[in-house]
Amino acid sequence: MRILVAEDERDLADLVAVGLLRHAMAVDVVYDGAAAAQRLAVHDYDVLVLDRDLPELHGDLVCHEVVARGGRTRILMMTAAASVPERVAGLGMGADDYLPKPFDYAELVARVQALGRRSRSAVPPVLTRHGIVLDPHRLQASRDGRHLHLSRKEFAVLEVLMRADGTVVSSERLLEEAWDENADPFTTVVRVLISRLRAKLGDPPCIHTIPRGGIPAVTTIRLRLTLIYSGLFLLTSIALLVTVNLLLRQALKTRVARLPGAAAAPQPPAPHLPELVNDVIGYQWETTTFTVGILTLVSLAVGWLVAGRILRPVHRITATAQRLSLSTLHERIALTGPKDELKELADTFDAMLDRLERSVQAQQRFIANASHELRTPLAVQRAAIEIGLPEDVGAIRDTLLLHNRRAEHLIDALLVLAQAEHGLDSKRPVALDQVVRLVLAEADPDGVTVTQRVEPFVVEGDPVLLNRLLTNLLDNAVRHNHRGGTVEVTLSGGVLTVRNTGPHVPRERFGDLFEPFRRLHTTRGQGAGLGLSIVAAIAKAHGADVRADPNPGGGLELVVAFAGRT
Repeated sequence: MRILVAEDERDLADLVAVGLLRHAMAVDVVYDGAAAAQRLAVHDYDVLVLDRDLPELHGDLVCHEVVARGGRTRILMMTAAASVPERVAGLGMGADDYLPKPFDYAELVARVQALGRRSRSAVPPVLTRHGIVLDPHRLQASRDGRHLHLSRKEFAVLEVLMRADGTVVSSERLLEEAWDENADPFTTVVRVLISRLRAKLGDPPCIHTIPRGGIPAVTTIRLRLTLIYSGLFLLTSIALLVTVNLLLRQALKTRVARLPGAAAAPQPPAPHLPELVNDVIGYQWETTTFTVGILTLVSLAVGWLVAGRILRPVHRITATAQRLSLSTLHERIALTGPKDELKELADTFDAMLDRLERSVQAQQRFIANASHELRTPLAVQRAAIEIGLPEDVGAIRDTLLLHNRRAEHLIDALLVLAQAEHGLDSKRPVALDQVVRLVLAEADPDGVTVTQRVEPFVVEGDPVLLNRLLTNLLDNAVRHNHRGGTVEVTLSGGVLTVRNTGPHVPRERFGDLFEPFRRLHTTRGQGAGLGLSIVAAIAKAHGADVRADPNPGGGLELVVAFAGRT
């Protein structure tokens, strides 16, 4: 379920968004009416949580626009105007529900969920299909009596699929309904999450992927255009030739009948003339049949070539779209030629890429600015602690420094995660085997035996991010281990494997390993829960696949499969 919260009080808007996110909803937040109108024009939200007294564009005008546009978006007015006349006025403008401030959080969630159900076709409050029982209100899911440990995003995706009731759900629709506006449409986030969801649901499989390339070739536009061109040409040619042959036959018979003596003598002296006419007409029909056959082949060939030339701009648009990633958003189709429908389509696509590129650049600038603005106060804080507090204060000084360093590590991890999730600006050949050896040489094994078996391998990517990937994998393997345990690092054929001993990890928790801020067997003080989520983001930015498997007797085997050259 996708929600838009439009509230000018930023603290309240952010708290409402966090609360709705905890109930597996995708939430976007805006702080003025103009921004709300822009989002509503682009996205098809299930519910709009709307404050009436918004700056830029009043909430009442936003409500009028939504109602006039139609669609399935339901409106929940959340405002301090709580008198009965004001409630009546708000509902009279087209709002579906009205919640005065202050409100109870549980009531807000219940009202949003109820409106979300009304925005779609009628479905039961508890969804059941293929032995799966999904209760969106309680955030509980089970299959054949077995409880399913799902992350919030997995729960949201499963809810969208079950509400579809067996119909095909595209990746774009999943991104629209289960993710917020920050989701990157060029990543494989949907495919990765669906793979994890399949593993948690177990057998028999109930989620099936229909590849986009699985459409039969007979339905391609080029072939259809070819058949249409050839069919029209052949119909016209056959009609023309048949008409000419019939007229020729009639004309020859008329001329033969008008020959001198043809009508006066009971038995004409030249009986061979009608037979000659029939021979000529027969030859003409044979020639026509042969000509039609030749024309069929010629028309198919010419139609195929003409259709290919007409569709060439479409292939160019498709090729550009397939090459796109966050690091190649500068590419444009730049189609030349007459101002026709295809030129207009290409120009529209280029304009969309301009907007995407500006958005990505703004996010990258934000990351750079955030890095500076967040690190500077921490540096001042550390200096104040180390310089301002004498060493004889003991535990208080050490505790403050510990929390300062923890905040530094958290900010550093968040910035790396954001950078990795936004893709690579540039790539260059990196000797992955040398990165592995460097990380192992700098690592602190902390009582754990680390062994390595590394083969030469080169991958296109960012050496700093790859170093961070290896560091996080090794740190995770050492931290989640026991005294005297082992860590085995292997790089062979572009497949990096880090295997460690340690505590047992339930298979149903594997989906949480790569989620941000998820911890297993550790406390908040031992880590922020970002290590493996950073690994997954960096691997995805390098086109690699990540998976986790249990080790017999405890521990994990983490595998990162790269595509590169040895």
